[in-house]
Amino acid sequence: MTNRMIFLLILIISQIILYSQDTIVLDKIIVRVGDEIILKSELEENFMQSSLMNTNLKPSKCSVLEDMMIQKILINQSKIDSISITDDEVENEVNTRLNFFVNQAGSISAIEVYYNKPFVEIKEDLKKVLKEQYLAEKEKNHIIGDVSITPSEVAEYFNKIPAENLPLIEESYEIRVMYIYPKMSKEEEQELINQLLDIKAKITNGQRRFDAMARMYSKDEGSAKNGGELGFLSRGELDPDFAAVAFSLKPNEISDVVKTRFGYHLIQMIERKGQRVNVRHILLRPSFSSISQQKAINYADSIRRLILDNKISFCDAAKQFSEDKATKNNGGLLYNAKEEKTTFTISELNAQTRYEIGGLKEGDVSEPLVSVDNYQIPVIKMYKIEKKINAHIANIKDDYPSIYKLALANKKEQEFDKWLKKTIVKTYISIDDNYKECDFKYKWK
Repeated sequence: MTNRMIFLLILIISQIILYSQDTIVLDKIIVRVGDEIILKSELEENFMQSSLMNTNLKPSKCSVLEDMMIQKILINQSKIDSISITDDEVENEVNTRLNFFVNQAGSISAIEVYYNKPFVEIKEDLKKVLKEQYLAEKEKNHIIGDVSITPSEVAEYFNKIPAENLPLIEESYEIRVMYIYPKMSKEEEQELINQLLDIKAKITNGQRRFDAMARMYSKDEGSAKNGGELGFLSRGELDPDFAAVAFSLKPNEISDVVKTRFGYHLIQMIERKGQRVNVRHILLRPSFSSISQQKAINYADSIRRLILDNKISFCDAAKQFSEDKATKNNGGLLYNAKEEKTTFTISELNAQTRYEIGGLKEGDVSEPLVSVDNYQIPVIKMYKIEKKINAHIANIKDDYPSIYKLALANKKEQEFDKWLKKTIVKTYISIDDNYKECDFKYKWK
């Protein structure tokens, strides 16, 4: 487990413990912000979390308390502005995090034993934590979401950065990719289907249990160790072909073989609650013979020859031949969704892509590469380096999108700072005497 995952577990689990305590010993209200309160136990819990998350520079209790007060004033203001959060808005995140916890612990029962309470109560505790966080975020976005910035303001922001503080921009790339999948023969596909039908027969005649067979055979590692159980999910969180079958099943019913982009499945209904289902599944992924793989390589190489001979551009070839739905309509161009741009710094690329484009120069088209897609299904890839930007000191010409983003964030924080100062003055605030000497950034007194 990575350090980030460990910290996430500590953070969320400690918050759950805070909400799940049956009694709070020697607790008291230490801050009132409008109709909102902060308990001493909440401060201690948040201080512990912040200390764990910031091992190099530990925060003070006063700084942690001020962050909590800012969140409370946002929540208080949300009532005035009629901003609200429904359970459905946090449900997806709650399920995602709980599924992660269950996968780490091994089963739902292991989580229940650890907390000594039913899983449904654990879920409600986590929902309370996330709902408050999301409400504060939504109110802040209501306050500064419409803030915009002009090109002249971006230039002014950049020009104020001292030369010695200008960041070094990493080597970056604009990349196009093409996916060609090997094709299974009818015999290979039928063999996979027969394997799942054999598993289903052993379950239905009582020889085996579905969860046991999922642990033994399913290629979905995340759910396999939990007996194939996925947890409650909505249609939008499932593959459309998977969802169509899953929502049609009755409790304990097992589907016929279902084909999706992930592979081939058996699905068993556990429970349905409104527009969410909890199902188990067994996933088998396609495997391809060396002949099928070589055919795909040869096909990809023939497309490459057309590109190198200038008979078709990589962009048009990707639109016509690529089997990657996410990129083909954009000519294979990869999009950096996190940074909202079409370039990636070398550290923003995942390890697999970094390895696969290694040694390519601007304009190069790679030879066909045997690889896997995001679902670990074998695929033949080809890349084109559309643009390569060497490492350099930031400048507004080459790095305008990044500088724009920084300048806009800076302006939004300035606007929020103004709003906060103005709102503090007109909001009822009471601070326990033990914390009145805190050197807060804002004048809460």
